[in-house]
Amino acid sequence: MTVANIRNMQDLYDNLDGLGYSPSVVNQIRPRILECPKYYNRPLCQIDADYDAFVERWGTGHVAALASGFKSREHFVEWRKRVRGALSRVHVKPAKGAPILAEWQAVLASVAAHSGPKKRLGPHREHGVKILAECASAAGLRPQDLTDEAITRIATPLKTKARRTFKRGIDTMNDLFDHSDIIAPLRSGFPEAPLAQPDRVKSVPSTRRRGGPNASSKFWDPFDAFVARKRGKDHLGRPVPAEESEFKPRTAQTYENALNNATGVLERAGILLPGDELTLRDLCSLETITQMSDLWQLRMLDGEVDKEAATLHLTVERLSHIAVYSKYLGKKDRKKLQKLRDKVRKKAKRRGRMSAPREAWIKAFSRSTPQQLAVHGMPEALMREAQKILDDWDRLKKAKKHKVRMRALHLGIAAVQSAILFRGSAVRASNLRGLPFRGEDAQLFLGQGEEDVRLSIPAALVKNGVEIEADFDDDARSVIDWYLREIRPRLIEDHPYGHNLADSDWLFPSKCADRPMEETTFADHYRVGVEAVGLDMTLHQSRHITVYFILDEDPSALALAAAVLGDDVSTVEAHYAWMDGVKAVIEGRKLLQESRKKARKHVKGGR
Repeated sequence: MTVANIRNMQDLYDNLDGLGYSPSVVNQIRPRILECPKYYNRPLCQIDADYDAFVERWGTGHVAALASGFKSREHFVEWRKRVRGALSRVHVKPAKGAPILAEWQAVLASVAAHSGPKKRLGPHREHGVKILAECASAAGLRPQDLTDEAITRIATPLKTKARRTFKRGIDTMNDLFDHSDIIAPLRSGFPEAPLAQPDRVKSVPSTRRRGGPNASSKFWDPFDAFVARKRGKDHLGRPVPAEESEFKPRTAQTYENALNNATGVLERAGILLPGDELTLRDLCSLETITQMSDLWQLRMLDGEVDKEAATLHLTVERLSHIAVYSKYLGKKDRKKLQKLRDKVRKKAKRRGRMSAPREAWIKAFSRSTPQQLAVHGMPEALMREAQKILDDWDRLKKAKKHKVRMRALHLGIAAVQSAILFRGSAVRASNLRGLPFRGEDAQLFLGQGEEDVRLSIPAALVKNGVEIEADFDDDARSVIDWYLREIRPRLIEDHPYGHNLADSDWLFPSKCADRPMEETTFADHYRVGVEAVGLDMTLHQSRHITVYFILDEDPSALALAAAVLGDDVSTVEAHYAWMDGVKAVIEGRKLLQESRKKARKHVKGGR
């Protein structure tokens, strides 16, 4: 293992001999590294070998207070000095604006030369490679040095859009393998084989989750009883059905998720072991909730979870409610628990307007006529591009052009996604992904007529509990029929990479017949589609676009926009108040122009 591939404390411990230390110094450092699980509450393999995170947590200078677990100030200083010194040997400080290595500059030049409209690599391909080059150069990695572990490591700090751009850079590097003449001059400084995408940063799920290997009826039966009590009984003493009660299935799921979060944190810290017996009362005790909260805040300090996320607050609130409602706590413990709840509470953001980035995006969209035209013509544009590939499907298959064939499926799925969203109903991504189009639970109905399409989603399956009923525009049916005829069968029977999906009642199938397409995969298909028509938006932003189109035609049609979204009028009014301001400015300018025109006219008899 090279220095660049040391990712956690276990790697650091195993490779101390290769860091240039003398045997005597290595013997002084090893015991200190072995102490780390005591202070981090997790095994060595789960502690990142991150110098910056270590310094942020443990400091470098004066010791103002002694952390729990250390015998003395001298013990802490010695431990910190030894571990920090070892981490500094594997640390490459990513300086802002660090120069891109010469090997990467050559790759960037080649990509830029062949990137653009009607060029071999297509438009916008150099941006992702530039992010990849900057991250790799900051870590001292040349293109030929990239391994699976190295890619995951340098991608770990990247979030959301930057991470997606990084992954597109990997895609572009891999696409170059289909163009041997482009990479021929780069061969000595280019990877030998296609690169893997970075591993997903995802916590190991709780083994005590319902259906998990360590699940216990002693834990879940009391929880089911709690849910039943919350739903109550009718006047005849019968249990109120989940869909008719105020404690709906979606609410119950949030409580179950909180239990899974809490047990997962305790398991990863080594506090809850596989053989330990755990009851709901044990988990919802003051001591356990406090312990779970402390461990979660350590994860925040370590950068494992977002410090601004409300997950900790929601988890503590759910566990606290179970504890109080089930009368697990005495009066003193309830008061102490209330203090903990106040400590971790995240003040809910006011619903006065949409977030600043989303508002900036929709405002930019409102000023761009080309983008608006691209949205209106998106289904047909994607169909045309995909059909060109489908017409040559067999030849491409023989030539093993897997990526080209996969692009046709990407575009085909995005075409039907956009047809449903912009010509049917701007449903939430979760409802769109989980659309059954046949069987007893069908929600998308294709009538006998050539243009007849109807959508019907029960209220229990919608986030805000409002039933969705919509008749589609006439030109949506042809897109859906084309998808069912040309795209979906290939996903099931002739997948370019051999990963055939299961034929099921879902409009968007997955490898398992009992569930729809995986969430990330579903979003990736849409991303490829919007990029193909020159847009940059998510599935959720289609809802913003729909409201914009309606209010742009009639600013007073708030009720109509709310009905199309299946949302409250107050929500639409709060989120799109800025459009009133834009309209007011335009009308105001018109009145000022009329005033100037009148002032310039010669008044007969005037001076």
